[in-house]
Amino acid sequence: MGEVFLTVVSGVVVFVLGQIVIKFFIEPIHEQRKAIGVACDTLIFYSGYYACPKSVFNDPDREEAMRKTRELSTLLISQTHLIPWYPFFENIRIVKKKSVIISAARDIIGLTSDMYDENNGCAHSRSRINEIERKLNIIISDKSLSTAENK
Repeated sequence: MGEVFLTVVSGVVVFVLGQIVIKFFIEPIHEQRKAIGVACDTLIFYSGYYACPKSVFNDPDREEAMRKTRELSTLLISQTHLIPWYPFFENIRIVKKKSVIISAARDIIGLTSDMYDENNGCAHSRSRINEIERKLNIIISDKSLSTAENK
């Protein structure tokens, strides 16, 4: 009888510990990675608004593009702050360095500022995009950017 009780208790303890690891560590890391995926998706979708903003300066949807792109910045930072023991996971290279995430978020905010700069050259936005791609290890297709210039 005692062995059955010990087996059940140890099974419950293992289950509870597993759930703690999943909820407090694995899920937040996964959510950060999903946020990076959302960033890639949104940056490609709205690339026409910052790739060459002069061509879409009077577009009525520019405000929505700016708002959605700005939300990316807050999403990346908030998902990063939800991960406990971040320096530990950063050191074993499970997550990107916090400074890199914050820098990429700043570059994304910079893209939204570019949307309002009528004199902004396409090269300025492209350099920000290249930095975001490098920092987040994502690819924003050159094709989506070249079609934005043709608008």
